[in-house]
Amino acid sequence: VNFDSSYVFERHPMSSCVLKRWDCAAVAHESFFDRHREGTLCAFDFGWLDFNRAGFREHEYVHLSPWAGRTWEARGARWSINFFAFTADDMRDVDWSRVFGPGDDEEEFGGAHGERHGRHACALGRSLVVHFSYNTQEERLLRFTNHLDRYEALAREAEGLSELFLPE
Repeated sequence: VNFDSSYVFERHPMSSCVLKRWDCAAVAHESFFDRHREGTLCAFDFGWLDFNRAGFREHEYVHLSPWAGRTWEARGARWSINFFAFTADDMRDVDWSRVFGPGDDEEEFGGAHGERHGRHACALGRSLVVHFSYNTQEERLLRFTNHLDRYEALAREAEGLSELFLPE
């Protein structure tokens, strides 16, 4: 267990260890690989997490968008959404101008959209998906780790198992 205080994963949308640092991402990936090898991926199942449990405007932060090339003051329960599922009804009244800037899908779907509908955004722990990197981490993860090669090997291994899970 790593107790080094520089590897604390803060509960904040712009947490530096989560968003910016490639070494924190590497630690998270290694944790996944270790759990997969040991057959203990169930350790990642946290049940469900209500992103809006402390309100729709819980955090204040400065959003940096490398794609838009600018920053802006933001407020909300923004959390990274790298894999999601919606029904057609869930997409009613999406403010697409917020999704495509300023702002992004996390800001719209993590707070504002749910607030307009009186519904909360939640994550399901049993739905495990690996997100490789944020743009601020990718270059060094590729240079200093072999994680993509290891994920490719896992995917190839899973290809052989797909017939067990997918009907013909």
